[in-house]
Amino acid sequence: MTNWQIAVLIGGVIGLIGGWWVAHKSAQKEALKGGTVGAVLHYLACAAQTSAAPMALVAVLLAHDLHLFPRILTGVGLALGCLAVAVILLMAHATYESIATES
Repeated sequence: MTNWQIAVLIGGVIGLIGGWWVAHKSAQKEALKGGTVGAVLHYLACAAQTSAAPMALVAVLLAHDLHLFPRILTGVGLALGCLAVAVILLMAHATYESIATES
């Protein structure tokens, strides 16, 4: 496995564990109305957002064979990718919430 794949794996596991806590706290503040699909999308979005920072950190630490600038670009690229996935999942979650609120 390459360094970025290991970073995605480690960051993903940390995100799935930490995302549960973030999703739980978020659901306590405001009730989720999207049903099971909405709750799953909310959890996955929280997991993707939570995994961005650990994934970037692990990527920078594992890319020891690269110079400083490519190491930083690898970490930032992976973090921005995670945040983009989180935005897409949150938009899908918002769609399910709005459908559930209208009906």
